[in-house]
Amino acid sequence: MKKTAFLLLLISSSLFAQVPPGYTKDKSETGEASPEDGYGTGDGSGTGRYIGDGDISISPGDLYRENKKQEFVVFYENRLNGLKRQKHSVILLEPIYENINPYEDRFFLYKDKKTGVYNAHTQKIIIPVENDSVSFDYSLRKDKVLRLKKNGNWGAVNMDGKELLPFSFFKIQYANNDGIALAKKTAQAPVALLFNGKPYKKDLTSADIYYNVVIATHNGKKGMLVGSKEVLPFEYDSIYIGNIAYNASVAKSKDRIKREVFKTFSSDVVNLIVIKDKKYGLADAQGNLVVPVQFDNITYDSMRRFYKLKSGKLMGVYFKAEKVTTDIVYDEVGSDGMSLIVIKDKKRGLMDYKGNILILQSTIS
Repeated sequence: MKKTAFLLLLISSSLFAQVPPGYTKDKSETGEASPEDGYGTGDGSGTGRYIGDGDISISPGDLYRENKKQEFVVFYENRLNGLKRQKHSVILLEPIYENINPYEDRFFLYKDKKTGVYNAHTQKIIIPVENDSVSFDYSLRKDKVLRLKKNGNWGAVNMDGKELLPFSFFKIQYANNDGIALAKKTAQAPVALLFNGKPYKKDLTSADIYYNVVIATHNGKKGMLVGSKEVLPFEYDSIYIGNIAYNASVAKSKDRIKREVFKTFSSDVVNLIVIKDKKYGLADAQGNLVVPVQFDNITYDSMRRFYKLKSGKLMGVYFKAEKVTTDIVYDEVGSDGMSLIVIKDKKRGLMDYKGNILILQSTIS
């Protein structure tokens, strides 16, 4: 009986440990991290992280004491922490710190309620232990940005300590190495989208910030920015990725405009579906319309990486990898996994994922 219960426990634990249905690496894995977290957290929901006005603060933790390769090791002496190289036990930092937490080859140092950062490979303290707080946004990329609070103000530096934003902000809620940031100058000021420290010239109701583009709303219309350059004008009813359209208009509740929040995503954009005057098109990440805005509907098959285009009763396909659009001549387009199944003039056929017709001859009875 005990053996049976143990087996059931193992099986149930295995089932609950599986990746949630529908999760892919293309979806958002962003989340806020503090150095004591070791890794940071990601929700994997694909909805991005909502940026709010909550205080960002950290305190020394006691998680994940050694880096994965075991090259560097935190050691203890008289209840204080130091750092040494595993090989030959070479001491890199004397045991004078209340806490040391690793992040890749960087180590966050805590002493007298102050925080700094040490680079183990260069063997230098790249950020002095004089900051009240250090935070960063978790993502899969290595070019992360540290947001620092010192003397009541926030600034931002890269992982080598180079200043990206000066210590002149009431709060910095997001920043990246391309100069894009979300920040507030004062407690009363709204969150602003910054490019290289300067607010964007137009008033934005909301913005979805990806690694390579920003999809934003201005005067109830969607547009797209690359850097601070407007590559898709603010004239679209919706711009979105995949099959979930985001309404471009500002939501209203009890006759009050509810301000949409900024969101950040840990992914690159390749193609986007755009809607204007109830017609659909397809744009690339540079703002080029690779499929004109003239279709009645466009849907995306994320597993097989193609877009189904519909015009009236006829259909065609845009292949993402090949950048090829077929003729819009098919009555139906489906997939069996290995190839596309197309129907034209009551004849069924097969098309490969480059747009080549393999067979179109079997008559539907």
